[in-house]
Amino acid sequence: MPIVHNHGIGNKDFINLAKDAAEGVLFPIGKLLTYQVLPDSDPQKAVLAKYVKDYTDYTKGAPISTFGGHGWDAVMIAVKALGEVGPDPAKLQAYFDGGKVKGFVGISGVFNWSSSDHTGIAKESMVLVEIKKGNWVYVPPADYKNMPDVK
Repeated sequence: MPIVHNHGIGNKDFINLAKDAAEGVLFPIGKLLTYQVLPDSDPQKAVLAKYVKDYTDYTKGAPISTFGGHGWDAVMIAVKALGEVGPDPAKLQAYFDGGKVKGFVGISGVFNWSSSDHTGIAKESMVLVEIKKGNWVYVPPADYKNMPDVK
């Protein structure tokens, strides 16, 4: 029976702790862990590559985790908002609710916020990954039909 998990396992600690039990685990996650295999046309690929380089240089090779990417997204969106409307809380609220966060290419996805959607990323910002031999392996959408049925 296949094991399908959530994106919270997208770090090397899970693989190291689970060892062989991690083999074959499937999970949806942002594109950070497998950015190298994305087509060059993917809007996130260049942003992800720069983030990985900057993160790796700064941490002297610490393993990449999506959690750092989530923090990067939050800070960069806040910096953009503060630069455009300043620190006034009402103006910031209007900025976030008024559709000003649109097409922001981040680590977790391409963000499009509105008053009813403060997540702002579509399912296209996620990929399916399988753990094979201790590594994350990108499962292209064309291969989804070959995945086990997990009803």
